Amino acid sequence: MGVIILTGCAHPGVDKILEISKSFGRIYGIIGGFHGFKDFELLRGISLIVPCHCTRYKKKIKNLFAENFITGGIGFKIIFDTPGEITLKGGEATNER
Repeated sequence: MGVIILTGCAHPGVDKILEISKSFGRIYGIIGGFHGFKDFELLRGISLIVPCHCTRYKKKIKNLFAENFITGGIGFKIIFDTPGEITLKGGEATNER
């Protein structure tokens, strides 16, 4: 699978968080607030993109990465079952894929 990044509001910058996280291995996913992040090309190649609460450009990210984009929200769960498999269980915002 790879590294899964969980962010709060990502105030230090998603770009910096991604760069540091690469040292731990291939980035599989990023989940959380992206704040004002807009260097969208840095998300290319990431299999799971779940922007949450404070992400300013959710619609743009969804348009660019529709196949990898999931809308997170209250009660939303992602269960990492076995290597390479994830199960999505909804709260208010669910995107089955």
